Amino acid sequence: MKDFDPSILEKLLDERGIKHTVLSKKVGSSATLITDIVKRGKTPRIDSLIKLANELNVTVDYLCGFEKKIISNIPNQKNRISEFRRKFQLSAKKLAELLKVNEEQLINWEDGTAELTDNDIEKIALVFQTTPEEFMKATDELSQSDVDRIRRYNALPEEAQKAIDAMIKSYENK
Repeated sequence: MKDFDPSILEKLLDERGIKHTVLSKKVGSSATLITDIVKRGKTPRIDSLIKLANELNVTVDYLCGFEKKIISNIPNQKNRISEFRRKFQLSAKKLAELLKVNEEQLINWEDGTAELTDNDIEKIALVFQTTPEEFMKATDELSQSDVDRIRRYNALPEEAQKAIDAMIKSYENK
């Protein structure tokens, strides 16, 4: 693969603030391999290239410099949080509070330095009053009325939110 351009990978990592050690753990390789690819121009094996592309939510062609489109069709959990947060005009502090996590944890999810578990995705989806599956879809599918409804819900006191959740659950069980 003589056409691999390590500067593309380096730029992605710099832009996203991802450390070699973090990326290496996520793709199951050594930090040395990532450094060799980025700094020394080592050409990755195709299986490593595919893992890198999947983790960074880009295509292999993009990493190799064959296409300019950065985002692939692979859903990226980390980007969804910041997309939803911006769409619903929630600060990181407010969303962390709603999720009952510290703000640092939320930021780590957003920048990819911490993995989201299925449980985390369920909690996040609940805050945005959607299913985990819907949360993973593009935010363009949400209407303005959905956004407004979620903002109003999130502005309610916790007791009111619990009462609404109980009513919905009761209704769904009928």
